[in-house]
Amino acid sequence: MATTSRTSELNNDEALMTFCLSLAQLSKDPNIQVGACVVNSQGTAVSFGFNCTVNSCPDDWKKISSNEYPYGEYVCRADRNAILNAKAANVSLENGTLYTTLFPCNESAKFIIQHGLKRVVYLCDNYKNLEEFKFAREMFKIAEIPCDELLLNNKVVRFNFENRVSTCMEVEKNSEEENETKKRKM
Repeated sequence: MATTSRTSELNNDEALMTFCLSLAQLSKDPNIQVGACVVNSQGTAVSFGFNCTVNSCPDDWKKISSNEYPYGEYVCRADRNAILNAKAANVSLENGTLYTTLFPCNESAKFIIQHGLKRVVYLCDNYKNLEEFKFAREMFKIAEIPCDELLLNNKVVRFNFENRVSTCMEVEKNSEEENETKKRKM
Protein backbone atom coordinates (compact mmCIF):
# COMPACT_ATOMS: atom_id res chain seq x y z
CA MET A 1 0.00 0.00 0.00
CA ALA A 2 1.38 3.43 -0.99
CA THR A 3 2.17 5.84 1.83
CA THR A 4 2.88 8.94 -0.25
CA SER A 5 0.28 11.12 -1.95
CA ARG A 6 -0.10 11.24 -5.69
CA THR A 7 1.78 14.02 -7.45
CA SER A 8 -0.77 14.46 -10.24
CA GLU A 9 -3.81 15.07 -8.08
CA LEU A 10 -6.10 18.00 -8.87
CA ASN A 11 -6.86 20.78 -6.41
CA ASN A 12 -10.52 21.69 -5.74
CA ASP A 13 -10.66 24.40 -8.42
CA GLU A 14 -9.16 22.07 -11.04
CA ALA A 15 -11.50 19.21 -10.12
CA LEU A 16 -14.58 21.43 -10.28
CA MET A 17 -13.50 22.91 -13.61
CA THR A 18 -12.98 19.41 -14.98
CA PHE A 19 -16.57 18.71 -13.90
CA CYS A 20 -17.66 21.86 -15.79
CA LEU A 21 -15.83 20.65 -18.90
CA SER A 22 -17.75 17.37 -18.63
CA LEU A 23 -21.04 19.24 -18.22
CA ALA A 24 -20.28 21.28 -21.34
CA GLN A 25 -20.45 18.06 -23.33
CA LEU A 26 -24.19 17.82 -22.53
CA SER A 27 -24.87 20.92 -24.63
CA LYS A 28 -26.30 20.29 -28.08
CA ASP A 29 -25.20 23.73 -29.27
CA PRO A 30 -23.09 23.16 -32.39
CA ASN A 31 -21.12 26.40 -31.92
CA ILE A 32 -19.94 26.37 -28.32
CA GLN A 33 -20.42 24.14 -25.31
CA VAL A 34 -20.23 25.71 -21.86
CA GLY A 35 -20.55 24.08 -18.45
CA ALA A 36 -21.02 25.68 -15.03
CA CYS A 37 -21.17 24.55 -11.42
CA VAL A 38 -22.20 26.42 -8.28
CA VAL A 39 -20.48 25.67 -5.00
CA ASN A 40 -21.99 26.87 -1.71
CA SER A 41 -20.11 28.69 1.05
CA GLN A 42 -19.17 25.32 2.62
CA GLY A 43 -17.47 24.20 -0.61
CA THR A 44 -20.12 21.70 -1.68
CA ALA A 45 -21.22 21.57 -5.31
CA VAL A 46 -24.95 22.29 -5.14
CA SER A 47 -25.99 22.91 -8.72
CA PHE A 48 -24.82 22.73 -12.31
CA GLY A 49 -25.84 23.76 -15.79
CA PHE A 50 -24.85 23.87 -19.44
CA ASN A 51 -25.97 26.05 -22.32
CA CYS A 52 -29.17 24.79 -23.91
CA THR A 53 -32.53 25.94 -25.18
CA VAL A 54 -34.99 26.96 -22.50
CA ASN A 55 -37.52 24.37 -21.33
CA SER A 56 -40.39 23.67 -23.73
CA CYS A 57 -38.61 25.32 -26.67
CA PRO A 58 -37.52 23.22 -29.61
CA ASP A 59 -33.98 21.91 -29.46
CA ASP A 60 -33.65 22.45 -33.22
CA TRP A 61 -30.21 24.03 -33.63
CA LYS A 62 -30.60 24.32 -37.41
CA LYS A 63 -33.50 26.72 -36.95
CA ILE A 64 -31.90 28.50 -34.01
CA SER A 65 -28.66 28.96 -35.92
CA SER A 66 -30.51 30.39 -38.91
CA ASN A 67 -32.17 33.78 -39.05
CA GLU A 68 -35.53 32.13 -38.43
CA TYR A 69 -34.90 32.27 -34.67
CA PRO A 70 -32.42 34.71 -33.11
CA TYR A 71 -29.83 32.51 -31.40
CA GLY A 72 -29.58 34.34 -28.08
CA GLU A 73 -33.33 34.54 -27.60
CA TYR A 74 -33.74 30.78 -27.15
CA VAL A 75 -30.57 29.79 -25.30
CA CYS A 76 -30.15 29.70 -21.54
CA ARG A 77 -26.50 30.16 -20.69
CA ALA A 78 -24.73 27.61 -18.53
CA ASP A 79 -24.05 29.92 -15.57
CA ARG A 80 -27.65 31.16 -15.44
CA ASN A 81 -28.89 27.58 -15.79
CA ALA A 82 -26.80 26.55 -12.76
CA ILE A 83 -28.16 29.46 -10.70
CA LEU A 84 -31.77 28.82 -11.76
CA ASN A 85 -31.42 25.10 -10.98
CA ALA A 86 -30.13 25.93 -7.48
CA LYS A 87 -32.95 28.38 -6.85
CA ALA A 88 -35.53 25.85 -8.10
CA ALA A 89 -34.18 23.44 -5.49
CA ASN A 90 -34.34 26.20 -2.85
CA VAL A 91 -30.56 26.13 -2.35
CA SER A 92 -28.85 29.21 -0.94
CA LEU A 93 -26.05 30.59 -3.11
CA GLU A 94 -25.03 33.30 -0.64
CA ASN A 95 -21.21 33.59 -0.49
CA GLY A 96 -20.83 30.74 -2.97
CA THR A 97 -18.59 30.35 -6.01
CA LEU A 98 -19.48 29.93 -9.67
CA TYR A 99 -17.20 27.76 -11.80
CA THR A 100 -17.66 28.17 -15.54
CA THR A 101 -15.74 27.19 -18.63
CA LEU A 102 -16.44 30.61 -20.21
CA PHE A 103 -16.29 34.05 -18.57
CA PRO A 104 -19.84 35.32 -17.90
CA CYS A 105 -21.51 38.05 -19.98
CA ASN A 106 -23.15 41.12 -18.40
CA GLU A 107 -26.60 39.48 -18.16
CA SER A 108 -25.11 36.51 -16.33
CA ALA A 109 -23.09 38.88 -14.12
CA LYS A 110 -26.37 40.42 -12.96
CA PHE A 111 -27.64 36.96 -11.94
CA ILE A 112 -24.38 36.13 -10.17
CA ILE A 113 -24.32 39.37 -8.19
CA GLN A 114 -28.05 39.36 -7.44
CA HIS A 115 -27.91 35.82 -6.01
CA GLY A 116 -25.07 36.57 -3.60
CA LEU A 117 -22.23 34.63 -5.20
CA LYS A 118 -18.87 36.01 -4.07
CA ARG A 119 -16.36 34.47 -6.48
CA VAL A 120 -16.18 33.46 -10.13
CA VAL A 121 -13.65 30.94 -11.47
CA TYR A 122 -13.44 30.67 -15.24
CA LEU A 123 -11.36 28.78 -17.76
CA CYS A 124 -11.63 30.81 -20.99
CA ASP A 125 -12.24 34.45 -21.76
CA ASN A 126 -12.66 34.22 -25.53
CA TYR A 127 -14.99 37.23 -25.80
CA LYS A 128 -13.26 39.71 -23.48
CA ASN A 129 -13.23 42.44 -26.13
CA LEU A 130 -17.02 42.44 -26.60
CA GLU A 131 -18.96 45.14 -24.75
CA GLU A 132 -21.17 42.78 -22.72
CA PHE A 133 -18.10 41.10 -21.26
CA LYS A 134 -16.44 44.43 -20.50
CA PHE A 135 -19.63 45.47 -18.67
CA ALA A 136 -19.57 42.19 -16.75
CA ARG A 137 -16.00 42.86 -15.57
CA GLU A 138 -16.99 46.34 -14.44
CA MET A 139 -20.01 45.01 -12.51
CA PHE A 140 -17.88 42.37 -10.79
CA LYS A 141 -15.32 45.03 -9.90
CA ILE A 142 -17.98 47.32 -8.39
CA ALA A 143 -19.52 44.39 -6.48
CA GLU A 144 -16.03 43.34 -5.30
CA ILE A 145 -16.40 39.85 -6.70
CA PRO A 146 -13.04 38.36 -7.70
CA CYS A 147 -12.92 36.63 -11.07
CA ASP A 148 -10.11 34.12 -11.14
CA GLU A 149 -8.89 32.60 -14.38
CA LEU A 150 -7.98 28.98 -13.77
CA LEU A 151 -4.72 28.08 -15.41
CA LEU A 152 -4.31 24.37 -15.79
CA ASN A 153 -0.53 24.61 -15.86
CA ASN A 154 1.08 21.38 -16.99
CA LYS A 155 -2.30 19.66 -16.71
CA VAL A 156 -3.99 18.50 -19.84
CA VAL A 157 -7.67 17.66 -19.64
CA ARG A 158 -8.59 15.56 -22.65
CA PHE A 159 -12.01 14.66 -23.93
CA ASN A 160 -12.24 12.81 -27.21
CA PHE A 161 -15.76 13.47 -28.41
CA GLU A 162 -15.95 13.40 -32.19
CA ASN A 163 -17.63 16.33 -33.94
CA ARG A 164 -17.77 18.43 -30.76
CA VAL A 165 -16.31 21.91 -30.42
CA SER A 166 -15.28 22.54 -26.86
CA THR A 167 -13.19 24.67 -24.60
CA CYS A 168 -11.28 21.44 -23.90
CA MET A 169 -9.38 21.91 -27.12
CA GLU A 170 -8.48 25.41 -26.00
CA VAL A 171 -7.12 24.04 -22.70
CA GLU A 172 -4.97 21.52 -24.53
CA LYS A 173 -3.73 24.15 -27.01
CA ASN A 174 -2.81 26.56 -24.20
CA SER A 175 -0.99 23.81 -22.32
CA GLU A 176 1.04 22.93 -25.41
CA GLU A 177 1.92 26.61 -25.96
CA GLU A 178 3.02 26.97 -22.32
CA ASN A 179 5.25 23.89 -22.65
CA GLU A 180 6.83 25.29 -25.83
CA THR A 181 7.49 28.63 -24.09
CA LYS A 182 9.13 26.83 -21.16
CA LYS A 183 11.34 24.81 -23.51
CA ARG A 184 12.50 27.98 -25.27
CA LYS A 185 13.41 29.63 -21.95
CA MET A 186 15.62 26.67 -20.93
